[in-house]
Amino acid sequence: MNLLALLVGLLLDQGLRHLEAHRERAVGTRILRRLRRYVAARREHALALLVLLVLLPAVLADLLERGFAALSPVLAFLFAVAVLLLTFGPRDAACLVRRYVDALGRHDDVEAHRAARLLIEEAPPSDARGCCDAVAEHLLARVNERLFAPIFWFVLLGPAGAVLFWAARSARGAYRPGTAGDADALAEAARRIYGVLAWAPACLLALSYALVGGFDTGWSTFRAHDLGRMLLAEDGTERMLRAVGCAALAPTLPAGTQGPERVLAARRLVHRALFLWLAVLAVFTLGGWLF
Repeated sequence: MNLLALLVGLLLDQGLRHLEAHRERAVGTRILRRLRRYVAARREHALALLVLLVLLPAVLADLLERGFAALSPVLAFLFAVAVLLLTFGPRDAACLVRRYVDALGRHDDVEAHRAARLLIEEAPPSDARGCCDAVAEHLLARVNERLFAPIFWFVLLGPAGAVLFWAARSARGAYRPGTAGDADALAEAARRIYGVLAWAPACLLALSYALVGGFDTGWSTFRAHDLGRMLLAEDGTERMLRAVGCAALAPTLPAGTQGPERVLAARRLVHRALFLWLAVLAVFTLGGWLF
C-alpha cells in the first residue's frame, strides 16, 4: 500500500505543478513563526520544546491514519497520498532545473536567475558558468530535503514519518539565525533536529549517487567524509551530497562538459537514484518486508 501511495504521490506531485504557488506558502513555517516568541522566552528548554512541536504533527498524522484505516483502507490510502503531496517540495528541485535550462535556451536571463535563486536559496553566482555549476551542485543536495528524505521517512514510519520530517524542515525554515541570542538558540535547536532526521536519507542518497554514477570516485568521496561529524556541522549533509554527487557525476561526463549540459547530467543522476530507490522498495514490497 505504501509503495502504491508513493507512486501515486510522485505522479500527482508532477501533474499538479501548476499549484506550486499554494504549496510555497509553507503553512508549517508560518505556524511555527507564531510560536517563536513563546519558545524564545524559554531559551534553556528550546530544544525540548522544538522536539515536542515537531513530534505533535507526526502523532496527529498517525492517529488520523489509524482512524482512516479503521473506517476504510481507501481512506487511509488517500490520506497517505495527501500527506506525500504536502511533504514533497515545495519548489521541486528537478522542476526548477528544467525551468532554469529552458530559460537559458530562450536567453531569458531574468527567469534563469529567478529559478537558480529558488533552488540555491541565495543569490547565484553572476557568471554563467559559475551559476550552472552552482545549480548542478545544489540540485544534488536539495533533492534530499524536498524528495528523498520524505520518501525515506514515509517508507519507515508511514504518513507520520513524512509529517515528522516536514515539521522538522518547517522548524528550520521558521527559526533562521538572527541577531538576538534567543533567535540563535532557536536556530541551533531547529538545525540539530533537522540534521538528525536528514542524516540517514542523505547517506543513502549519497550511496545511490555512487551506485548509479561513477562508483569508484563516488564511493571514495563518501568514505572520506566523517559521517558522525556531519550531525554537528552546519549543512553537513548538504555539503556531503554535493561532494559525492559531483564525484559520482564526473566519470559519466565527457571531458570539458559544462554549462547546461552539466546541469542536465546532474538531473539525470538524480532521476537514476530515484528509480533505484523505487526498484529497491518494489523488491522489498514483493518480498513482504514492506507494506
